Amino acid sequence: MFPLNINYDIAALFIFIPLIISHFQKKNLPIVQNKAILAFLIVAFAATVFDIVSSLIQMDSTNWTLWSVWLFNILCYIATNTLSYIYAIYCGSLVSFEDTISHKYNKIYRALIIIPFVLQMIIIFASVPSYYFFDKPLLFYIDSSKSYHRGGIFFYINYGFVIYYTIVATTVLLKRRKDLKISTLLVVFCYIFFMILGVIIQLLVPNLLVQNFGICVAIVMFSAFIQKPEEFLEGVTNLYNQTAFIKMTRHYIKQNEKFLVISIILDDTLFISNAFGINQMNSFLKKVGQFLALTFPHSEQYHLSQ
Repeated sequence: MFPLNINYDIAALFIFIPLIISHFQKKNLPIVQNKAILAFLIVAFAATVFDIVSSLIQMDSTNWTLWSVWLFNILCYIATNTLSYIYAIYCGSLVSFEDTISHKYNKIYRALIIIPFVLQMIIIFASVPSYYFFDKPLLFYIDSSKSYHRGGIFFYINYGFVIYYTIVATTVLLKRRKDLKISTLLVVFCYIFFMILGVIIQLLVPNLLVQNFGICVAIVMFSAFIQKPEEFLEGVTNLYNQTAFIKMTRHYIKQNEKFLVISIILDDTLFISNAFGINQMNSFLKKVGQFLALTFPHSEQYHLSQ
């Protein structure tokens, strides 16, 4: 067994941690896009951790039981395969794809996303009984000496699922490309480039673990160039703005979700501004925003300027 180079995985961990912390420090609109990027960060972090542990086990499995070796490899595959599933969801959310198609096609679209993922999970978990009861390795197997081995054709079928989700995501983005900036499309497609590059390097040089680092670089680009929560915030009050209100209400209506809108109208704001100054007016609006946030902590508060 050649020693595995986990330096890139460790570097990825130190990048993921501040990204996750930064996400929670920001006020993010509760839309699918933001939920997907958070899931992306957490699952990618988990995949990297499991990859490191699995690699350390491969290099020295003396203090590990056979079943713990199976467990960490299964967890690694689950996390890694989940990333392509989340990527397809994230790409669809960038163009609000589910909100632009009929209810019938919405169900078909969700089925096309969920069913392959379920099949992936079945193959992963079936790898254990298939090897022990039928002597047929599926995705991978761990022999009696606790060594990891790739499976047969299902190992490459697994990459087929990754390609499938890449095609789904690309199709959705290209179909709604007019709704996105060219720069956004390029950043999103960078994930595909880094993923393919990482897979190729991983296959050619199995002891060099770079796949998670490539994914990490892509997520950094997502966070830097696509995820901009400030676009949905009103500067003075730190409440969600009118753009956020329109986006959320359209989503609720399209998805047939029940929601309640309570409107509070502040009269004579122009008088307050003229009489006491713009700074006092801004301070007043900020206190109103803080009061609403404390009074309705489980709801969304918006400041509509018009």
